[in-house]
Amino acid sequence: MKRTFKTIVAVFVAALTLSLTGCQKDPEDLILGTWLENEVTMTYTQGGQSMTMPGLEQGETVEMTFNEDGTYKSVYHSNDGDAEDNGTWSIKDNKLTTVSEGEAITFNIDLLDKKNCNLSYTESDEDEDGPYTLSIVIKMTKK
Repeated sequence: MKRTFKTIVAVFVAALTLSLTGCQKDPEDLILGTWLENEVTMTYTQGGQSMTMPGLEQGETVEMTFNEDGTYKSVYHSNDGDAEDNGTWSIKDNKLTTVSEGEAITFNIDLLDKKNCNLSYTESDEDEDGPYTLSIVIKMTKK
């Protein structure tokens, strides 16, 4: 009886392990398709002062389409018209890098599943008022 129980437990653990690892998709597969940016938050910090603001105004939307061939298309919709951006994308070490017109931006992938994608980006630099940090958080849902 003890041996049968151990066998059942071993089979259950093996099946559970296979089902968990077998269902996981690569980030490259999950990112494919069109995403709608639902929320964009920007935080600007300089001289001990922080200011947080929305990245999209009322009536503005952004659609990002990631293609299998490593290209992307971003369409920004506003009351003043649409603007497009095209480039390439890649994922490595849980980071999404987009390249457009020779400029690369690397986002941390904070969440990526079949329906949701949360990205974050932080840059630090200095201007005439001193050092600053800009942080951007983008929350998207699959279209």
